[in-house]
Amino acid sequence: MNILYLFAFYRIGDGGSSAVRAIYLADKGFAENQLIVCKRIVSSEGDMNMVEDSDIETVRDFLSKGNLIIHYIRSNQSNILNRVNRLAKMHIPTITTVCQSPSYKRLMLSPYEIRKTNHFVFIDKASHNDPFISFIIKQHTSQMYLISKKGYESRIKETADLIKLEDDKNNAIIFGRGTTISKCPRDMFDVFDNINIVNKHFLIIGIPEGDNWVRKEAAKRNNVTVLPLLSYNKWVEKCLSMDIVLYELPVNNYASIDANLGLAMLLQKPVVYYGPDAPKERLHHLVNGYIANSPKEISQYAKKLADNPDLRRKIGEEARRSTISFMEENCFDDRMHSLYHSLNLVTLSQKVPLSYSIKYLRYCYKDILRNIFNKYVY
Repeated sequence: MNILYLFAFYRIGDGGSSAVRAIYLADKGFAENQLIVCKRIVSSEGDMNMVEDSDIETVRDFLSKGNLIIHYIRSNQSNILNRVNRLAKMHIPTITTVCQSPSYKRLMLSPYEIRKTNHFVFIDKASHNDPFISFIIKQHTSQMYLISKKGYESRIKETADLIKLEDDKNNAIIFGRGTTISKCPRDMFDVFDNINIVNKHFLIIGIPEGDNWVRKEAAKRNNVTVLPLLSYNKWVEKCLSMDIVLYELPVNNYASIDANLGLAMLLQKPVVYYGPDAPKERLHHLVNGYIANSPKEISQYAKKLADNPDLRRKIGEEARRSTISFMEENCFDDRMHSLYHSLNLVTLSQKVPLSYSIKYLRYCYKDILRNIFNKYVY
């Protein structure tokens, strides 16, 4: 079997890109040949076969191999599925793995993507059960957490060797977070400022260089460090320095279960979370982390953890234990490979309600115009 992976915008450290990598590596040895085709590649690891869709010769050569399926990892709006189908001049059995909330305005699945997908995979329960896409035939959907059994055992051992508990009260308590700028709520600095302890520091990872609101706000303080997206090894290094992870997201955000959240918990870091439902699937309030009901509660829970090293250790240890259990129970490899084999048996029969198409046009018209004029803007 030859697998062609489609993705919009690949960049090391990005959540969607991490999903692409997890799926690609899980399929190694199962697929005879693999190729990732992206609209744009900003940075990438050297162990994956990857090209931009402008490399038409390479894409056409892969399409000619036969015994082919498409695995479309859907994060940002893109016309890449349409472009590849046009190059193929035929429909290729397609799995679409949805990496964001399907009801989030400009990230809605397009009617074309819905009609041309044989089977949908949603990476969290909240997205899979989203009433916004309840018209999709349930037999053509699955929910899988992107945890590969090929990688989780080595990651568990690797993180066990790295864990350090630093409870020296002479050092500042380091509060950390790691998301792209689009997932940074406007009040996150207020939340940090309202943590009522004297010696504290805020480490923010995932913010691009340049003139943006996060870096401007951070520059007003002498106890905030801002870093861009990092590779896995560098993210681990920085995460190890954190005492407490403040994982606050805008409540109406499109976030799914973030790999960085799972890694922080695996590294035995206590997490205080506030935001949409999907990431809550990893947390048990007061047991392996805290789920705040308001920004004010984030500051309160953060202070409680900062004042109590033993509580930090207890919550962190349970975060790691529960994450290991979660990983062991939710490996997707075998289920995904079984789905690949059955894909040819799934006919395209999905209809898209007119009401959905109208909403899509209303929310996504700018991206549609960009695609019409063959300009893809991020």
